[in-house]
Amino acid sequence: MTSKYKQHHFTKSLSLLLLLYAIYALAILIINTIYPEIELASYKQSSLMSFIKESPLQAFLMILVVGPVLEEMLFRSLLKPSHYDLAYFVSSWPVFIASQYIPNEINPFLRIIFLVILLASMIYIVSQLIPPLKARRIRAWLSKYVSVIWCISSLIFGLFHITNYVTDFIFNIPLLILIMPRVFAGFAFGYLKIKNQKLEWSIALHIINNLIPLLVILFQSTN
Repeated sequence: MTSKYKQHHFTKSLSLLLLLYAIYALAILIINTIYPEIELASYKQSSLMSFIKESPLQAFLMILVVGPVLEEMLFRSLLKPSHYDLAYFVSSWPVFIASQYIPNEINPFLRIIFLVILLASMIYIVSQLIPPLKARRIRAWLSKYVSVIWCISSLIFGLFHITNYVTDFIFNIPLLILIMPRVFAGFAFGYLKIKNQKLEWSIALHIINNLIPLLVILFQSTN
């Protein structure tokens, strides 16, 4: 596949995602008008907004680098996977779980450096340990059910972000509505990974997706 077609798929995915966001914004206006009792405004991304305002540099690193890279490995690496994509998937989940247990008192930049080194080391080791023949069989099986994996991973990606709004994982109608943009994003990122078969493209789209609201929040905080 030529670079021109890959760029076309990237532009198409970005355009579709922006269109879905516009439709979602219109739908939210309608829901708030017809069903005010749902009270979507009662859920806010308070901790995320405080993090961005109080530590903008760290927020940029987490939201525009660490988050997109790690989340694409977690949720998109099984879509039309290469040998290394399998290693990305196997390695990223233990690193993500380990990141949840690192004490908050540790310097955030040291934490990021540690996680990057751990992830890179695990990817190298796992990629060498997976037998090529078995990897080809796994890849063929995953490619056979790519549509199912695409849908499931997109839904899980949305649910993964419920904790942006609440401390403990809960599920209700308002939260379901609020995470729909993440589900849309999951489908767009997945579509791009399937079409271009390179994780770098979905990571790039993920970065742009995160950059827009980040700039809006930073702009609002300075006014």
